Amino acid sequence: MYEVLGQIFAGLFFITLIFSYVFWTRLKVTKETVLKTEVELDRVRKLLATTQIELRELKVNGVIARRSEPRVELKFESQIRPAVVEPWEVIRARACEAEIKQELEKLDEPTSEIWTYNYIFSRIEGFLHELEGYAPGSEFVRSIKLQMPEIRIKAKNRYVLGRVKEISNKAARAATFKTRQRYATEALQLLNEPTSVEAIDPAEHERLRAAITHYIAQVEIDAHIEKAHRFEFKDNKKKALEYYKEALYAATHDNIDDIDQKEVIEWLQAKIEAIETGQQNDEIENMPKALEGFL
Repeated sequence: MYEVLGQIFAGLFFITLIFSYVFWTRLKVTKETVLKTEVELDRVRKLLATTQIELRELKVNGVIARRSEPRVELKFESQIRPAVVEPWEVIRARACEAEIKQELEKLDEPTSEIWTYNYIFSRIEGFLHELEGYAPGSEFVRSIKLQMPEIRIKAKNRYVLGRVKEISNKAARAATFKTRQRYATEALQLLNEPTSVEAIDPAEHERLRAAITHYIAQVEIDAHIEKAHRFEFKDNKKKALEYYKEALYAATHDNIDDIDQKEVIEWLQAKIEAIETGQQNDEIENMPKALEGFL
């Protein structure tokens, strides 16, 4: 029994020690916190005292305002002047004029978005119509109205030439002869539109039309030659000879001057003769290079 009581007292004593340690530790922390707080409060008191001394005299616009005075009258001279409000018509007219000038500058800038050239003319036309309502007699309006036919032609010119170049690049990348011919036909149709004929310089228009026509004819010839090569590779001389003759017929019966196709015509004639006679000529194997595009 005494042993049990001894163990109980020992446990109570141990618990008392733990609580005492925790209590004194927290008390120490609390005392340190209080001391720090008092130091901070003392610093704040000194700062407030200094501030109160500095605030006793406040100089505003050359007048000394003292704390003992019940009111302090402050006088300020405003540097802001009232803005001059222009009529809405004047503001909008200036904006339209700026927009027209900006669109005119875009006509001389290269862009990959070819369609914007037609869009530019439409915007200029719209802004000019609006500007006429605000400033119908202005010199700028009269000047732009006189230039509108020229602006329209210039916009169409930039669009057509850019579009033809774009189609030519597509034709050069096309995988099949049929696709190349379709692109070239599309470009030729665009060139033959009345507005395109009007917008493009006659000499430049004729050069482009001739180049595209030549390309279409050459694509047809190349298609026949490609088929002939396939049959020749399969050792089908009869079929190969048939397609070589088709290519020669296309070259000599198209709208292209034979002088411009002299190289391919002579090559086809030599190739046909070599197959018919059974001769082998390595020089004949080097066929003329096919056109990659029409520009």
